[in-house]
Amino acid sequence: PNKPLYSKLICASNEIVFSIVVFSIFKILHSSLTNASGNVTGVIPQFMVDNGWCHAGLTQTIITQDMHERKETMSRLADAVIALPGGCGTLEELLEIITWKQLGLYKGAILILNTNGFYNNLLAMLQHCIEENFMKSSHASLWHVASSPQEAISILDEIDPANDNEIESKY
Repeated sequence: PNKPLYSKLICASNEIVFSIVVFSIFKILHSSLTNASGNVTGVIPQFMVDNGWCHAGLTQTIITQDMHERKETMSRLADAVIALPGGCGTLEELLEIITWKQLGLYKGAILILNTNGFYNNLLAMLQHCIEENFMKSSHASLWHVASSPQEAISILDEIDPANDNEIESKY
């Protein structure tokens, strides 16, 4: 991973909440933020702790019973969600938080960091869902897209991440 790329996101904040699996990109985020004297809160389910996947040295570690409680806790603590390029877990969590926002369960900003076009196919699929009337056209405003960390920071500076926008009901 490109450390300077992710470090630029961290410089704009003094606190981050994330999953704390030891072998993930979040180790880079953790190091960048703690080097900038920020607070790092990790949220991890017990089974990951039991498997030795917990990252040590955080400001705070919240251990949950399961993945569902972990995601609920992270969404409750976050003013904004930023999806970095990732695998199945990242995609699942991104789509779930979009769904929660669509249903009014999450009020914060959702930002997709589309580095090097990583999320182009997903964004096209979401647009296809709108075109096929599985989502309302207004639901395209559920998320913001940035192509660089600098653009992500600019977007977050322009909006109130904790109350991003009013969403038309899915129903």
